[in-house]
Amino acid sequence: MLSRLGALLQEAVGAREPSIDLLEAFVEHWKGITNYYIESTDENTPAKKTDIPWRLKQMLDILVYEERQQAAGEAGPCLEYLLQHKILETLCTLGKAEYPPGMRQQVLQFFSKVLAQVQHPLLHYLNVHRPVQKLLRLGGTVPGSLTEKEEVQFTTVLCSKIQQDPALLTYILEGKKTVSRKKASREATVLPKEAASSKDKDHPHNKALDRGPCGARALNTQLPAEMDEPGGGVGESNLITSLIGLCKSKKGRVALKAQENLLLLVSVASQAAATFLVQSSPCCPAIVEHLCQLYQSLPTFLDPADIAALEGISWRLPSAPSDEASFPGKEALAAFLGWFDYCDHLIREAHTVVSDALAKAVAEKLFAEILQPQLLHVSEQSVLTSTALFTAMLHQLCSPALLREAVAFLLGKDQQPAAPEDSPHTLCAHLIKHCDHLSDEVRGEGPLLHSYHPAPAQASS
Repeated sequence: MLSRLGALLQEAVGAREPSIDLLEAFVEHWKGITNYYIESTDENTPAKKTDIPWRLKQMLDILVYEERQQAAGEAGPCLEYLLQHKILETLCTLGKAEYPPGMRQQVLQFFSKVLAQVQHPLLHYLNVHRPVQKLLRLGGTVPGSLTEKEEVQFTTVLCSKIQQDPALLTYILEGKKTVSRKKASREATVLPKEAASSKDKDHPHNKALDRGPCGARALNTQLPAEMDEPGGGVGESNLITSLIGLCKSKKGRVALKAQENLLLLVSVASQAAATFLVQSSPCCPAIVEHLCQLYQSLPTFLDPADIAALEGISWRLPSAPSDEASFPGKEALAAFLGWFDYCDHLIREAHTVVSDALAKAVAEKLFAEILQPQLLHVSEQSVLTSTALFTAMLHQLCSPALLREAVAFLLGKDQQPAAPEDSPHTLCAHLIKHCDHLSDEVRGEGPLLHSYHPAPAQASS
């Protein structure tokens, strides 16, 4: 009897609780954001001091709560509204304008949280990956950006999603060319209600905002032309360029996280995704270009003895140990050896397709184009410094692919034993002659180079 009475009381209390229309609340918060741009006249108030962050937080909470109430694989009305009314695209435009000040930071945070917390697959949609591409283009290229922390969090979410589903790589890097082949079937199965009611999935008519203020309507009418950028040029590979840019950050934690994200990206298990990274993105060229830039920024007056004495440099700890004696160029040398160690680690951990391509790029661009002319130079200082640097690189090598390239660079690609009548490999013969050089210093560098033994595999972990 008491249990029945308790159940009746519970029902009565539940009946009095006001039911919340999630879609109505979601639209109301979105209108609150767009109304700010119509009504506000203060251009100096930071975004974090407006109600925009609170409204974005409410919209995120509604999306997450709504998804929990839906059957698995179904998109709720609020998520459909977000996709159909191009809310992410509009937010990208507001972030690009940086109005109010700090808006880009708010947009990056919102994107990261939506992609991380909403379990429904989103990056396949044109109205999601297109603004994602645009947002990537806004940062990651200039070290010292005020939004570096948010940018690296954003790339962390994207790389994690790609690791879970390597097929997403082509959506984020290539954009609409891939989507044009897949979007019809994908969107028809996930959003059947909207597909049946919309004649054009890419440019739906925004009825809700049409009823709103003209300023909000103007924001949306300019988006299709402005956003129609991906599919050609550098816009196809902004995740790569953004990560490389963040790897150059002066903030140690940001740079390390970006390096970890790039490592996650190149280690994708899918053969197709790895092939796409090599053939259709600047992944390998961008990584090796930074390596070459660091090498070429080394001072010419480096003492070979200082180079040989510098130890303990790894990509996770690129700075030289503080207890070691300082010398001119030490910081630049540590930065180069740290990135070389990172390249070696990438080659060791990456998919075989990426690993081989990256090792070849290092051999071609750094070893053959830059280092070899210095090793063959008539200048004694050039020979001493370049030999010491190459020896330091060899001592850091762990990856089989890059080791093979280094051996081929030194000894040539012919794996058959050399016959007496064969012409000696130019570089190898030249380095051997250094052992009989007139200069005591040059003679001393030869044995150091030839005493190289591969480092243990765990050395740069």
